Amino acid sequence: MTPSQSRATRRNKEVSARSQAILVSLVRAYIECGEPISSLWLARHGGFGVSSATVRSALAELEQYGYITRPHTSSGRVPTDLGYRCYVDLLLRDRRKIRRPQQVQTRLRHGTIEDVLTSVSYELSRVSHVLGFALATPNENSAFRHIDFVRLENTRILVVLVSATGYISHKIVSLNENVAVEHLEQAANYLNVEFAGLSLAKVRKGIANHFDEEQARPNSATTLALRLARVAFTNMTPSNALFVQGVSLLLNNVVEGDDRISVPTLQVLFELIEEKTQLVKLLKRYVDGQGLTIIIGTEHSLPNFQNFSLIASTYFDGSQTGCVGVLGPRRMHYSQNIAAVDSVSRSVSRLLIPPQTGTAAN
Repeated sequence: MTPSQSRATRRNKEVSARSQAILVSLVRAYIECGEPISSLWLARHGGFGVSSATVRSALAELEQYGYITRPHTSSGRVPTDLGYRCYVDLLLRDRRKIRRPQQVQTRLRHGTIEDVLTSVSYELSRVSHVLGFALATPNENSAFRHIDFVRLENTRILVVLVSATGYISHKIVSLNENVAVEHLEQAANYLNVEFAGLSLAKVRKGIANHFDEEQARPNSATTLALRLARVAFTNMTPSNALFVQGVSLLLNNVVEGDDRISVPTLQVLFELIEEKTQLVKLLKRYVDGQGLTIIIGTEHSLPNFQNFSLIASTYFDGSQTGCVGVLGPRRMHYSQNIAAVDSVSRSVSRLLIPPQTGTAAN
């Protein structure tokens, strides 16, 4: 929990239930229209059955505790990051009331992890109208499905490694000799039969043990397979993969909204998306835990992200945890986006967990 989240939790207890209800109404109205909300509008349209004077008193209380502010002296109020946090906390008190968008789940593609997560990032962006992302974080516990050796030229060979969930990584290795295509095929077939279903860590150990045993038969096909595998698996761990969709939607949303995102901030964000490595590090910082994570504005540890809100949720594919989510301006549809992210993360777990594992979705 960040310091801002902790302060919000404490302050939620310091304002009355009526003030909290008025804050919720104000945040919802501001999210819809992007304009400061007046006490008169809340009295007429909030459904509280109280006078505008009572509403003004509640707004004064909310402003005193830092939940709302006035952009100008004579204007209405807008929520602060603390106000958004209180609003989100109130939403999450009873997540059963958050309606899950079934159409998102049914539109997700089946197939490899790349197929699934590409469709996840696209669907989340389509529903939220901001940036949708999906992060895969393979590790040494990833189960090995099969390996392929493709001869390129001379002594160079392309190694293609596929995990049980369909995650693909590749590497080019160089040998000290030319190897015939049929021998590469035989080597791959041996490894696929011998090690399929084991974790990458166990595959590495098994290759080392088998190789030592085969030293007495240096010309055997098995020895060639193990020699190729030992070279191929050295420093070959599937890397993190980030799938991102909706950059243009995020740009339109920010430009048309009232969050006043600076051009340098947008430029930094787009550079992070382009490079992806730094964005992966940022996302992993927030989603190492289980379940739903929501970071709002100044709760971000990096200044360049303090004009944005992040909603992410973890999924489990049977061997490792990844995350899916959205990134957009603070004035976003939190209820809708929380529901979409939460629902999609559960669907991804169901789609990716191999049936034989018997592991429950998160």
